[in-house]
This record gives sequence, structure tokens and C-alpha cells, in this order.
Amino acid sequence: MRKLLLAVVFFSLFVSVSLLNARSNSRADEAAPRYKITDLTIALGKKDDSVSVEAINNKGEIAGKINDRMFLWRKAKLIFIDDLSGIAYCNATDVNDAAQVVGTCSSGDWNDKYFFWKNGKTQDLGEAPFLLKKIAINQRGELLLNAEAKKGNYAALWHDGHQKSLGNWWPQALNDKGEVAGVQIRSGAVDDKGRPKEPDKMWAVIWQNGEVVSAGKDGSMAVLLNNNHDIVSIEDDRSVSPNIKRMFLVTAGKRIQLGRFQTGKDISTDKSAIYPTAMNDHRQILGHNLNGRGAILWHKNQWHKLNDLIPANLGWIL
Repeated sequence: MRKLLLAVVFFSLFVSVSLLNARSNSRADEAAPRYKITDLTIALGKKDDSVSVEAINNKGEIAGKINDRMFLWRKAKLIFIDDLSGIAYCNATDVNDAAQVVGTCSSGDWNDKYFFWKNGKTQDLGEAPFLLKKIAINQRGELLLNAEAKKGNYAALWHDGHQKSLGNWWPQALNDKGEVAGVQIRSGAVDDKGRPKEPDKMWAVIWQNGEVVSAGKDGSMAVLLNNNHDIVSIEDDRSVSPNIKRMFLVTAGKRIQLGRFQTGKDISTDKSAIYPTAMNDHRQILGHNLNGRGAILWHKNQWHKLNDLIPANLGWIL
């Protein structure tokens, strides 16, 4: 059960980081923060229930799934979210401070869909790409979608029943200003037999002020974006090998390397093989070691193991 509730702890720590820094003193700034863990097993379900948590908002309200039912845990009460009619499997993936929940549904026959839940009603938002589903919601109630069309996937913003295309690229992150980060991909040229003459190109982009602007060099992809225009990007290190991926925090014109990993290789002994998963407005980043060494926190320009930031006698392994 503790493994099932790891996501609760993970996201709770992220919210705690935001609150801690908002009222931090000089002493707290000098050292890595400390945390406590709240076990939500009793609140969310029975002992033998299968509980998964996908998202948490700034009020501590949680969206996830108990057994086969989606839920919103709000004000210490469990609210079940109805699936889309006729679709067997749905999963809540994000929730904002207005307790609006978004996610995806699948019937198992490649007919995937997005949904939006508000005030007890689940709304069908249309088809979702089978392999590249992406949906998120911000505090303004804007939804980021990776939508699908005959000409390929495209980024879209949905708000109050209206959907706006942002162009043909792959969105990854949405902030509370309605700005979107992701990756633009351009297919390389092919010969008359359809064989590639040059490799595909990809680079990080941001959609802001009504246009898509470049945010990285060839081989880069923006995966995280906060409200201060800080970006976390993953880049190919083509000077060494296209299989080497490096992570950078891009802030105020500076590039700070966060770590790296190599695709197609055993990374069990590589301590620097990390992947970033969330970032707040204080440039604190949650991530995990790809080699199974657990959850980590980027704070004051260095990584900290979350297991080192909680009391050792609790018996938790993050």
C-alpha cells in the first residue's frame, strides 16, 4: 500500500515545497527543506483497495483512482467521478484549485477520448491520440490538449467550450498564464523511393502572445514550464552521441545542467541518470533516478534524495 501511495507523498511534497518557499527565512534558504509524510490510506480507501494518485492542487485536493473508479478527495471527503458513457477505462490526470478535473478514457479499441469534470458532470472533449495523449488544466480553467487531425497531431487550448489550435507541434506543459511549452518536429527530406536523405529535426518551443517561438536548439524538447518562463528541457548531446540525453534548467538566459541519461543502455549504475517530472515557480524540481535510486528534489542548485529529507524512522522508501 505504501508503494501505491507514493504518488500522494510525491505530489504532497511538491506542494509543500511551494508553501515552504513562500514564507522561507534565511536559515531555510541555506539548507535543504525537511518534510513530514501523511499516510492517506485510511482516508482514501480500505486496507485492500488499489489506490493510485495522479494529481494534487494547491489546496491539497487529490485526483486519482480507487480500484476501477476515479475520485476527487476534497475537504476530507471522497467524491467519485463518473466515467464517460460506454467507455470502460478512465483516468484522472490533473486538477486545478477550482476542483476541475481532466483526464483520458479508453475503450481498449484505440478509441481514446479526453474528458473534463466540473461540479459533478463529466464532459466528453473528443478523440485523443492513442500514443501521444496529453491533457492538463491551469488555474484559469484552460485545458491543454494534444489533439489529432488528418494532417497529424496539433497543440490546442480548450476553454468554456471553445477549442483553439496552436499549430502542428507536440505540447508538453501549460502554465497559469496560458503559455505552452513543447517540441516542434520537422520531418527530414526523403528520396524518390521514400528513403530518408536527412534526419528529422526537433527543437523546444513556447507558445506565448499568440505565436510559437523557438526555445532551444536542434535536438531539444521543453518538458516543464512555470509561471516565470523557466523551462526544463531535454536535449540530444550530438557532439557525443544522439543517444545521450541531457537535462537543463533554462532560466534568465542561463542553462544549468540537471543530469543526463543514455537511451538503449543499462543505467542501473549511473547516478546521474535522472528525469524531471514537476517544477514550481521557485525553480524547485521534482524528479526520479532512472536507475531506481528513488525520488529526488532539485533545491539550491543541487539534487537531494527525498529519503534524506524525511525522518529516517518512518519506514518509508520514496
